[in-house]
Amino acid sequence: MRLVQQSSLRHQQVQKMMLSQSMQQSVMMLQQDNLSLLTFLKEKSMENPLFEVRSNIERYYETRLMKENYQIKDDSESLFDALLTQVSLINCDEHTRSVVRYLIQQLDSNGYLECDEQELMATLAITKVQFDDGLKLLQSLEPIGIGARSLQESLLIQLADKQDNQTAKRILIKCYSELINKEWEKIQKKLKLSQQNVLQGLRLIQQLTPYPAQQYQQVSTPYIVPELIVKRDGQALSVHLNQAGKIRLIFDNESYEQIVKDNHQEVNEYLYLKQREYQELEASLKRRGATIELVGRSIVERQHAFFTQQSTVLKPLLLKDLANKLELSESTISRAIRGKYVQTEFGIFELSRFFAKKSYAANQVNANLSVDQVLMLIRTLIEEEDSSKPLSDERLVQLLAERQLVLARRTVAKYRKQLGIPNAHGRKLLKLDGGAI
Repeated sequence: MRLVQQSSLRHQQVQKMMLSQSMQQSVMMLQQDNLSLLTFLKEKSMENPLFEVRSNIERYYETRLMKENYQIKDDSESLFDALLTQVSLINCDEHTRSVVRYLIQQLDSNGYLECDEQELMATLAITKVQFDDGLKLLQSLEPIGIGARSLQESLLIQLADKQDNQTAKRILIKCYSELINKEWEKIQKKLKLSQQNVLQGLRLIQQLTPYPAQQYQQVSTPYIVPELIVKRDGQALSVHLNQAGKIRLIFDNESYEQIVKDNHQEVNEYLYLKQREYQELEASLKRRGATIELVGRSIVERQHAFFTQQSTVLKPLLLKDLANKLELSESTISRAIRGKYVQTEFGIFELSRFFAKKSYAANQVNANLSVDQVLMLIRTLIEEEDSSKPLSDERLVQLLAERQLVLARRTVAKYRKQLGIPNAHGRKLLKLDGGAI
């Protein structure tokens, strides 16, 4: 009885492990661009004699190269490759190594970790302790600051490698908002430091980089092959997957059936595993295409005016808006748009370009303006102001209200700072010194 229970338990564990690996593979395939996906699937087919990969992506690139500008292939080592090389050389257990590999796949182009911790632990079927171990190992890799979940965390990781870092560390931990807003006097008072000590800390922070993966940013997708194509018929739009970039997996039924007839148990078990691998890859490939097409159609529907060239200004659109509408997670939406492009009659655009934050308008008339629209309006008002009498934030509030846009003064101040524009007093001093905003 005990042996039967142990066998059943092992079977459940194997099933759970295979399911977890299948989920990881599906997630990884969704976030890859089509050229990276093609490379991945070709590598898989080399390990699996039951299927081959067919695609005309290369031919698509070659036929369009003379007509359009594409990125040139870069043979430099990518961030992904550099991190994987480091992980392979570190002395740790294989499970932790696999967690780190998965975390590496979630990094954005700047080296930050984009993932929901709870969702990731569920996907990998790991505990909080195992997640923390993997994260700690990732953050120990080069370049320093990699794997951080925020700018503040990245700077603190980088700072740990610097000498005489205590003042800078206190500024980052206790006065981060003041640091971002360049409120030097507040930092000095809050930490009870001399002006010289604050300056020393700031100089050390200025030596850090906000983009840990900056040195790898020249390495990108070798060629841009759009995943989606938008076609226009008057004001009607249709969205389709780019068939020229389609990837197909071809299963070798004849060889499979012939080998199975030999009825060798070990061979049949091997073939079953390889057939299962093919089926999971095929299912993941179909889910990927369906998800990208679904997300693309929703984006085009929301930004209809842009795609019909009636406007160059985007409507507000957040990941959570699309996630709620499509009943998908935000992380799924994020992966579906990451590195994916859409082809239109007037150019090729990355899907992430069509997301824009909502403004904090208090009135219903302009509650649906995007932050970009409001920022543009504030910048225009300041550019047109009388340089001898710069507009205060209160006056900007009044002028925006006259344009049917009701914002709180603190919101206007926040947007002004986001534009990198000093307050009225600061602008007046700049004008007196002959500086430019």
